[in-house]
Amino acid sequence: MILHPTPGEDPDRFWPFPPEPGMTHIRGGPHVGSLTGDDLAWDISYDGNNNLDLFTFTGVGWGPILFSGTWDGLTGTFEGQLVIHFDNFYLTGKFVCHGTGDYEGMHLKGTFEVMYGTIPTPIVIHNPHG
Repeated sequence: MILHPTPGEDPDRFWPFPPEPGMTHIRGGPHVGSLTGDDLAWDISYDGNNNLDLFTFTGVGWGPILFSGTWDGLTGTFEGQLVIHFDNFYLTGKFVCHGTGDYEGMHLKGTFEVMYGTIPTPIVIHNPHG
């Protein structure tokens, strides 16, 4: 699957975060995009929170994520949580979601590894059909 991010809005809050020098706290940073692959067309939204050193691009991110759209003839949403680790501009992350609509009773799990700024971003989706 390939993630195609689009620019988001400004975060709700953004401030220095003592006691660690260089650490910045970001709350409510909206991100949107689309995810495409074999018989898959989803829109994605993620409301990101980060504790991040903006000079070394090292830290953590987390927040709710929503996938909505069609896959294999089914329509619905997957809602869950995303966790990201930033290490010198290298991002690793994972998400776990629960389905609604036609996806009711399914779980969606995925992982990614990418250098910051790499577009599009490959994502591994673990088949929610079980």
